[in-house]
Amino acid sequence: MTANRRRMVLWGILLCSTLFTTYTWWPTGTGRGASATTTAPAASPAAAPAAGATAAAGAATAPEAPPLTREDLSAWRSHLSAVRRDPFFTMAELDAMDRPPLVVETPGAPPAPAPAYTVKFVMTVGADRHALVDRQVVTVGDMLGSERVAEIVSDAVVLERDGRRRRLPVAAASPSAIQIRREPQ
Repeated sequence: MTANRRRMVLWGILLCSTLFTTYTWWPTGTGRGASATTTAPAASPAAAPAAGATAAAGAATAPEAPPLTREDLSAWRSHLSAVRRDPFFTMAELDAMDRPPLVVETPGAPPAPAPAYTVKFVMTVGADRHALVDRQVVTVGDMLGSERVAEIVSDAVVLERDGRRRRLPVAAASPSAIQIRREPQ
């Protein structure tokens, strides 16, 4: 089959399906979308002013349907067993209508592992404390990546991120603390 012939067959199928859809969905009653067998319920005298007020306001939306009661649901389900199936719902969906919605908690992504830092030594100068972490000298309040130096003690540096703290001990076998005292002159 040549490409032009295939193209003509596809256009023909598209045209036929469009005509069929237009014919089946075309309104046949007095109003748009109304069928000849559809009848409107008679309005009660008490509802007449409300209907007139709604029409005057130009509201085009239908009122929201009330929720289905348990009795109505069980009657509907018993009717479904007589007809054997509902074309819109599977039996699993019908069974799920009685149950509350299933809430599945998906755990968030695990936090990224904290980078490994090596504390070389801690140095105290008067009241100030400094530490050599990898190749950077830090004091309390400095940032190491996304973590803040919360505390410097004689044998470790304490880092804090999002309220969580972790302790980095001095890497040497025995912690070495250097204290520098200034002598008054």
